[in-house]
Amino acid sequence: MKQLLCLGATMRIIIEPYAIPERGTFQIQETITLRVSAEEARRQVEQWLLHEVNLQMGSAEPALVIGEQSFWRVPVYWSVPHVGRVGLVGTVEVDTLTGTMIITSQLKTELMQNAERLTAGLPPFQLRHAPSAFVIGGIFPMYQPTPPTDNPRNLLSDVTHRDRRHPWRHCQQDAGDPRSTCVT
Repeated sequence: MKQLLCLGATMRIIIEPYAIPERGTFQIQETITLRVSAEEARRQVEQWLLHEVNLQMGSAEPALVIGEQSFWRVPVYWSVPHVGRVGLVGTVEVDTLTGTMIITSQLKTELMQNAERLTAGLPPFQLRHAPSAFVIGGIFPMYQPTPPTDNPRNLLSDVTHRDRRHPWRHCQQDAGDPRSTCVT
């Protein structure tokens, strides 16, 4: 891998496949058009991971891969709350001209399987308690959640009975009915 200084930005460049002599001097000359920046490619992969794969996966700085087709190779990392970034689970490639992500049908599955392998070696989550010097006394949350006592689907109907003009109010009856009684 070669580091290249390009318009003030340093990036990793990978040249694939390229026949080089075992020893000696050789010259590499390529003209590359970048219509998609490294940051745009990273953000695109980040959004795909967030919405399509898993919230605990994130992207990192991509490398430019030069070959028959040039693309950004964006590394994908797995993170967990009690550890932080755990490790690399794969890469996603983004075309430098069109911005199209090169995603195979198996990529999502491979990313999740690699994340599961990494997670298997982690210590179990341990709840940490704040020292008493950092706990503010006498302040209690305004809302104390209680576990549902009946069918969880009833929770959905509870949300639909909120007064839209005053979301802190909870209506006893239908919010569209003028005879509704709302409590604050």
